[in-house]
Amino acid sequence: MKKLIFLECPLCGLSRPLVKTLCYATKRHVPPERILGEKPPSRFDVLDPGTAPFIDIRETGGGRGFGFRRIIEECLTLAQAMGTEEYRDLVEQVRQQCHRILKAIEGGKSNAGK
Repeated sequence: MKKLIFLECPLCGLSRPLVKTLCYATKRHVPPERILGEKPPSRFDVLDPGTAPFIDIRETGGGRGFGFRRIIEECLTLAQAMGTEEYRDLVEQVRQQCHRILKAIEGGKSNAGK
């Protein structure tokens, strides 16, 4: 039996493979010309938290193949979301969890109850 190593996001708990493979595509018999090559390894430092959308507004309903298109002018960064009553608590949760993550990395005790 093969073991897989997953990374779990310390902010949200989302798990993702440490090493991404093309296993899904090859199992689904995707033609080689449609496979874009090896996937980059998982990383946590890709987004700029100062400019990346935190509240990501998307639209759907365009039928098959439409997907979920981002409405960029309605998206909010962390700072913008902090300035709203609706999303302030979510930003505060991120701030608190970031403090707990830093303490865990530095060997301190978690403030899970705060």
